[in-house]
Amino acid sequence: MLDKFLFSLSLDYFVACMLPKSSAKLHKQISTCAKQEILAILKGHENYYKTDLSTERLSLSKARLTSGIRKDSLHPTAISYITTMLDLFDTENKILEPINVCFAKLIDQTLILGSVISNPTIYSAIEKLHENHIYTHSSINNQWALDSIFKDASSWTKKMHNPLMFDGIEDALENIVLDVLDYFPLLSFIGSTNFICNQQETNAIIDHLTLKSLQLPDSHSEFINQITAGLTLRDTVEQQAQGNS
Repeated sequence: MLDKFLFSLSLDYFVACMLPKSSAKLHKQISTCAKQEILAILKGHENYYKTDLSTERLSLSKARLTSGIRKDSLHPTAISYITTMLDLFDTENKILEPINVCFAKLIDQTLILGSVISNPTIYSAIEKLHENHIYTHSSINNQWALDSIFKDASSWTKKMHNPLMFDGIEDALENIVLDVLDYFPLLSFIGSTNFICNQQETNAIIDHLTLKSLQLPDSHSEFINQITAGLTLRDTVEQQAQGNS
């Protein structure tokens, strides 16, 4: 699952889903580091499945990517967030399942329309999500991700769609991204919200979700705090001013 996360992280729109309040510049920096790591994995091979898929190489990839984002002088919160996500997508780490349960509860609570009647922005966002048949975490549709890939005409996406890349498997990139979103449904929810709602509504949903996360029990709080810090990160002075206004 770690490599699937790396492939997803190489896509700007996936990074934008992970860091919805951050700048396009930060998104590009992160996706570029992920692209560089994927090229290091491929080592000139056209077929990913002919590369080193050992646990040792996976550990090396984590270390190289972490080193790369540190050298690129990314925002410290973004570095901590990406490092946390790499740990969570390492299948040797079993901590993600209980974290998914926690966020599923938060998402379901957030999607109850009557619970936010006093906040018109969140209310409007939830109405739009309901209009798209999203009522609970289990009803989230990832069509936004497929649409994003379909619209992406970049040379990188074309490279990922090369039939030789994944043993001739059709829609391999699409399946990889969907697997990652299924593995961590919070990203699926944020991506759907970002696709359906305007920026103000998306921000309000994220802030509401983050506030509710503070009410969770202390177990796994370190991971949850790193995740919510990434979701709410504003890395430019202009964004910080918008957040305070």
